[in-house]
Amino acid sequence: GLVLQGGGSLAFNLSFHDFVLKGDVSGDNLSLRGGFRFVPYPFRPKRATVELGWEISEEYRLEVAGEYDFPSDKLIQGRVSLVRSLQGCLRVGVVVSPTEVRFVLEVPAFPGAKIRFSPQDEALKWGD
Repeated sequence: GLVLQGGGSLAFNLSFHDFVLKGDVSGDNLSLRGGFRFVPYPFRPKRATVELGWEISEEYRLEVAGEYDFPSDKLIQGRVSLVRSLQGCLRVGVVVSPTEVRFVLEVPAFPGAKIRFSPQDEALKWGD
């Protein structure tokens, strides 16, 4: 789905508040979702986030995610993870970010206990 949020003012001095555009698309073994915060007039990008997930096989999943801040011209956060499913009841993997390398252990019976990518920009976050 695609979502657009924003607002503006039509007073004497035309001005716009930030707009946020979020969307996601998925296929059989590939998923992509992202968000983009910008000022529409004059156009000025502020922040973008993207998350790509790929089911390489029944056992392996690769995820790449990041958040970029345009005013500072910096990657705010990034993450690459590779997870292997063992018998469908246990997942082990490695997560690499610019500041750390983590080894993860997930139990699918407790989905709320796993670590997920979350943008620092609250408006770009997803509900799950």
